[in-house]
Amino acid sequence: MGINAQVATVIAYLKANKFVGNEILSLGRQDKAFSLKDLRNINRNVSAGWTDSQMEASVKDPSAETFLNLSGFKVSRAIDASDFEGADIVHDLNLAIPEHLQEITSFFYDGGTLEHVFDVATSFKNAFDLLKVGGIALFAPPANNQCGHGFYQFSPELFFRVLSANGFDSIHMYLVTTNRPTKWLKCVDPSRAGRRYQFYNGEPLQLIAIARKARRLQAFVIPQQSDYAESAWDETAKGRESRRRSHAGSVSSTIAYRLAFPVSIIARTMFGISLGGRLPGLWRRSMVKSISPGKDALFSIQ
Repeated sequence: MGINAQVATVIAYLKANKFVGNEILSLGRQDKAFSLKDLRNINRNVSAGWTDSQMEASVKDPSAETFLNLSGFKVSRAIDASDFEGADIVHDLNLAIPEHLQEITSFFYDGGTLEHVFDVATSFKNAFDLLKVGGIALFAPPANNQCGHGFYQFSPELFFRVLSANGFDSIHMYLVTTNRPTKWLKCVDPSRAGRRYQFYNGEPLQLIAIARKARRLQAFVIPQQSDYAESAWDETAKGRESRRRSHAGSVSSTIAYRLAFPVSIIARTMFGISLGGRLPGLWRRSMVKSISPGKDALFSIQ
């Protein structure tokens, strides 16, 4: 559980643009995983107005508490399965939260806890129930190439479906590299694209999901993956063609897989070079858009 440079960028952006208030509730106490250089970049990108001495103090603190205070959070609370790390609220997320813990925060952050909780449906429902209507949820679990980190590796599709089915809107989804130089990819909702999102790459990725709780539902809605819910069983010519395109190979895709992909991975891994400025990987270009957090908006109410 922690706040790295990528998540710190999002938190600072949300705070600077007044999408969140003065309090935050995290799943577990958060460690710090960013450098002074990272904070200086963030400070410049969001015009936070931090001084060098304030940023140096944040870097010296092994926890992320000094950073959260610097970002303007007057109240920082944590919920965890034990009080080993000083959690303010002790609760096992495999079990439904009691009524007195419902809607207790306007900004909820999961920095890598839900993938360790066996009962996924209950843990997501708990996360949603902790948040007030109108509040912002921020999730930052591991994605590709981190098998074994937790029970699960989550996909963008999961967050698009479970959030939209359970009263959330303004859903923004990113895949971000943890290696340098950092690459940000904004994800398209597979439901809107009309095709499955499959992503192959050669290094660890982090998923970052941001959304607003627009309304509270009486019961948790279990979603279906979009292509099964909407078109996978559609035996029309259009449905068959969509599935054919999802699985068909081509000369160009074979060359990309056997030559361009491994060469680009070697260049980035060994020399820090991104050929063409892109993250090495195999995916449909229509499903992601490269962005720069210093230039592009990371969140908006839609």
